[in-house]
Parts: sequence; structure tokens; C-alpha cells
Amino acid sequence: MQKLDREQLENYIDASRVLHGTIERPGLILTPSDEIVKFFYRRKKISTATFLPPAQRFTANSRKLLELDIPAPVVKDVMYCDEIPVQMVVYDRIEGKDLRELCQSDGVTNLAQLPEHFAHLHKTGIYFRAVHLGNILIGHGAIYLVDISDLTTHGSSLGVFQRARNLAHLFNAEPDKAYFVTYGLHKFVREYVAACQFPGIYRWLFLKRLHLALDDDMFRTLLSQQE
Repeated sequence: MQKLDREQLENYIDASRVLHGTIERPGLILTPSDEIVKFFYRRKKISTATFLPPAQRFTANSRKLLELDIPAPVVKDVMYCDEIPVQMVVYDRIEGKDLRELCQSDGVTNLAQLPEHFAHLHKTGIYFRAVHLGNILIGHGAIYLVDISDLTTHGSSLGVFQRARNLAHLFNAEPDKAYFVTYGLHKFVREYVAACQFPGIYRWLFLKRLHLALDDDMFRTLLSQQE
């Protein structure tokens, strides 16, 4: 872990391109050496991040995903600056675009690979808390999860309630709703269920829990597309 003082960090940021946030408070930067630096700011003096910093969670989750042969950023370094305070993870830029960008520029057919992918993640025991299309990147012919500090891994396949709740997070994300409506929310759910190969009772439990977890707009959409 590398320690920077405020001046060193400011010079580091000035030499880079801000991708998210501002020059005064960046969230993501691209360095001249084509590395991505993700910033994690401490919001409270005492919080869960004090004992389990998100930069460390990001690093540990990256290691777990790669051990499971699931594409993820490969963390090269962790830096921190106590004066701000902030921690940062550094990884090589992954060539590609996130799914939100792809749906906007090329259409919603890009979502076709997601149902089977999420079925695999859930079978592997991965619960992706920060799930939305902006955090799923397509590059080098693979699907990358890129904002993984709040991801959790379990020793066994996720239960149907966890699976439904995780997919509901994906469908309920406000910037992405229109893409799922156009693709067909019912179609996506049907493809996911088929990939999971649920026995009858598990399929019923999953759908019941999904209906409860969807917000009103997406619940009505799902029902209308089933008709």
C-alpha cells in the first residue's frame, strides 16, 4: 500500500484525466500509463469503512472473482492519503464499453448475454450489490463486473430469494429501465429462469419474490408483457 500526501495526490490527479467526479473530488481517473484509479472517500469519522475499507474489499473481491474465472479488474496497487482522507485502487484500463453505453449506441440486443451470465454468477454464489448496466463492462469478448467493493461471495449457490432481490436491483435502476422494457422484461426473466434450470417449486418461489422486489413501474411492465 502506497501513502501519498495531499500535494503528491493533487499532482497525480492533475497529470491524469478525470472520468467521473471533478478535479477537486474525482471518483475515477485515467492515468497517462493507461491505468484506472478508483477513489473511495471516508464519509464519517467512524463507520464500517473504518474497519473494512472499501478499497480492501474491492481488492479482495477482485481476487475472489479471478479465482472463480470470472473477469474482473486486476488490482495492481492500493494508495491512500490520510489528509483528505481517501483510499484508491489502481488497475489497468479494460478496453470496452459498459452495457448502458452499448444499449444507448447499439441497441438492447446487447442484453441478450446477461440472463445466462447472471444465472452463472448466482450459481457460483456471487451477489453483486452495486448492480446496474453502468457497472457491467463488455470487453475482450468477456463480461466484466467493475464496481465490486460491495460484491459478496458465498460458499454455495444463492437461494431463490437472493437471486430475485439481486435481479430486482438490476431492473429497478432508474437509468436502465427503458432498456429492459424494450428488450422485454418478461423475456429476460424467462431466459434467466431457463438458464437456472429451476425445479418447479423453486421457479414459483423465485417469481413470487421477484414480483415483490420490483418497484411499481417494473412490476406492471412484467405483468403486461406476460399477457
